[in-house]
Amino acid sequence: MFWLNVAFRGLVILVGFLVLFSVEPFVGLDSPLHEIFGIVVMLFGTYRIFTFIVAGKKSG
Repeated sequence: MFWLNVAFRGLVILVGFLVLFSVEPFVGLDSPLHEIFGIVVMLFGTYRIFTFIVAGKKSG
């Protein structure tokens, strides 16, 4: 279950990466919008992985 959670949170980072570099489904966004949104989504995914791992270490 641990690796499944990390995989889904990593998928959020991957989506942020795809938005940042305007891969095919995200081509229509304005340049500053997709850059900022991609970075925010990547940071959110990184935050979610970090908090998940820290919470797991606290609980045992």
